[in-house]
Formats: sequence, structure tokens, C-alpha cells
Amino acid sequence: MDLSSHPQPPPEYGEIDDTALCRRVIIPLEPAPTLNQVKLAILRCFEDQYTPKQITLFSRSYDDEPYKITSKSALEKAISYDPDWNDLNESDDADRVVLTVSAMNCEESHLLILPVTWPASKYQLLQASTIPSFDALT
Repeated sequence: MDLSSHPQPPPEYGEIDDTALCRRVIIPLEPAPTLNQVKLAILRCFEDQYTPKQITLFSRSYDDEPYKITSKSALEKAISYDPDWNDLNESDDADRVVLTVSAMNCEESHLLILPVTWPASKYQLLQASTIPSFDALT
């Protein structure tokens, strides 16, 4: 699997506005990264056009509004698959997380980060599509 940080859409898509593209960035989890270290890793995907202090990272859960990442605990939640994304973590490497990064504004200074979700396995799809029996509900 290609984990390059710069998007490479197929040539038949034609020219695509840079702000419409997502990036991937690999973040080592040991030792635990600081907010500044995560920002520096992400900035390499955006041609280092800003300093860490000039960007704001956001994340979200489900359909909630994005929240600003300002604390260590908010960062830990944002770069973790637990508990919201755990079913879609098929990565064998527990020492890192692959993040999807997308710009929330045209200046690319407000960035939304989420762990990459890997395709669901056949087993997961079958489990999710199985209708429980009424006997199991009583």
C-alpha cells in the first residue's frame, strides 16, 4: 500500500484544486508525539508553508462538529483508533498511526485529522449485516 504523503490523483481526473485533496501522514506513536511534532509532520505534506504556531488542528467523532486540538488528551484521542475507529484499524503496526489530513479552509491553516480507516474485512461486513434473532434479544 502506498502511504505517500502527497496525493496523486489519476491523470484522467485532470487538474484538481489543491485544497480539495487529502494527505496521508505517518505518525510514530512511541514515544508519544507532542502536538508540535504532529504539526511538523503534517506541515511537510503542505510544502512547509506555515510554522506549527500558524496552523490549527481539528478532529471529530461521528457527525459531531470538529473540535480544536489544544491539549495532550485531545491529541491522543485524535490520533487513536480507540474507541470510535477500532473496528476499521487493520494495520499490523501498533507503533504508528496513519492520519488523513484535509484542509478546512482555503488558506490550509485549519486542518482536520482522522486516522485512516482501512477497508472492512469480509467478516466485519457479514457481522454488521447479520440480523440478530429474537431469541438473542430476550
